[in-house]
Amino acid sequence: TNMAVCIKSLTSGASPTDATCWGGGVLPKEGNDFYFAYRFNPFKNWDFTQSKLIFDNGYGHYWNGSATMDLNAKAYYVLNPCSITLYGNKDYYRRWRGGPLTLANGASMTFSLQNLCPQLRIESEVRGNGSLLFKTYNDSANYCYRMTLENLNTNWHGRLTVYGYTSSTYPYNTILGDARNWGGEFLADTNTYSAVTLGTNTCVYVTNNVCFNDPTRGFRLKNSPQFRVKEGFTLTLSNQVTYAGMVTKSGEGVLELGGTARFIDGQAETAPVEWTNVLAVAAGALKVSSKEACDGLAISFAEGTKLVIPAGSAYGLYDVKWNAPLTTAAADGKIAVEIDTAGAALPEDGFTTTIATLSETAGVSTDLFKVARIPGYKMMGVTTRPTEDGVAYDVRFAKFGTTFVIR
Repeated sequence: TNMAVCIKSLTSGASPTDATCWGGGVLPKEGNDFYFAYRFNPFKNWDFTQSKLIFDNGYGHYWNGSATMDLNAKAYYVLNPCSITLYGNKDYYRRWRGGPLTLANGASMTFSLQNLCPQLRIESEVRGNGSLLFKTYNDSANYCYRMTLENLNTNWHGRLTVYGYTSSTYPYNTILGDARNWGGEFLADTNTYSAVTLGTNTCVYVTNNVCFNDPTRGFRLKNSPQFRVKEGFTLTLSNQVTYAGMVTKSGEGVLELGGTARFIDGQAETAPVEWTNVLAVAAGALKVSSKEACDGLAISFAEGTKLVIPAGSAYGLYDVKWNAPLTTAAADGKIAVEIDTAGAALPEDGFTTTIATLSETAGVSTDLFKVARIPGYKMMGVTTRPTEDGVAYDVRFAKFGTTFVIR
């Protein structure tokens, strides 16, 4: 294999074809394996579609420029922990294109977005068991950072971490259109609860119906991340979700929790801790579709939001671990509740659905719930009944009128 070894930093304005930057006087050209032993710092588009780029140890890589820039190679390999700092104009893109990006076992690639940074798109397929980390470089930046993993990365089995800084005016944004963008089965280690870690001041923009249901790709939500779901779409988390800080649901779409809630370290025996177990529904709807999805959470509902429960649910929003499970900022002091009848075979004589199952010490009144009407049925009111571990809040719907069959 022809090997061109980068032996020193490319200086500002230098071309990657400068022979002085490469070992043995070998000029970079298509057909070489470009081995970055020191520094990667392109100021122009790189388009070596027959060549491989190999990143070894290094924290001195930069990707600068004031225009949209493309990196396009036959393949990329990351062998050890490396990082790239991005500078430039916030209105332009850095596009990582071409062949697959393979992250070796134990390897990682960190992308640090600096002041006036561009928007980063990883268009290459990601593979291997290594990790990707996206972060803001420091806390002085006041620009809207944006990162997107655009391929279906089912052959990537490593960890994804995204975080910004608390004092930054704008969050670190990542756009999500498919669960497979964030990897397949997690195999890097046994800590599956943090296969995806969303940290401080991170905002996930959900632009499609997205469902996470791989039990090995757990989410750890730490220090105020946010899910902003576009109107008309649903983000479904049917995996394990570990809460280690306040989480905000924004956008007019739906966040559906259908997995298991854990706290701090992802272990079943770890109890929820105040202020690390808060789910703030700031806009849109929260749908609950499993018994384990909310147990231990302190959930707040803003004005204009709603709670959605599937028709016929036997538990509803099940939360007996926390004594202050539900609060609302609505002017009428009520939580709007919608019973989801989509796909349900509703009995002709009516049906009962459990809105919530809460601890007896929570002291929640039936007046807290304002249940929306269902066409063809009469809502008979919300009642309570004791259960083995708390109090169930049931709503009964009776069928309106008489059905006539004309033959």
